[in-house]
Amino acid sequence: MAEQFGIETLKEAAKAVIKLGIKVEEALEDGKINFFEALSIGISTAPEAFALAQKGGELKQEFNDLSDEEREELISYIVDEFDIESDELEGAIEAGFELLVSIEKLIHKISDLKKVE
Repeated sequence: MAEQFGIETLKEAAKAVIKLGIKVEEALEDGKINFFEALSIGISTAPEAFALAQKGGELKQEFNDLSDEEREELISYIVDEFDIESDELEGAIEAGFELLVSIEKLIHKISDLKKVE
């Protein structure tokens, strides 16, 4: 099946989530996040979050239209593009995205089963 949509909006979303993770990691250097750090994180990430919220339809279309090649490209983008200092955080981000992709695959397989019935 040829893909109708690319993965650029998904890359934007991945970038925003990873930037948030990095800011949280930096704030947690002392083991806790205080009110001002939380406020700073919120203020610095809010514009991207609102922009992505407005692209919710595009995100859904791209996600639902992912081919195996695009899935691999997106995972490679996340791994290669961001040099996250914490291996644990990087692993958690990668695992989270891979979980989303697996859930998406499961939904498609269940949907295909319903079509057969």
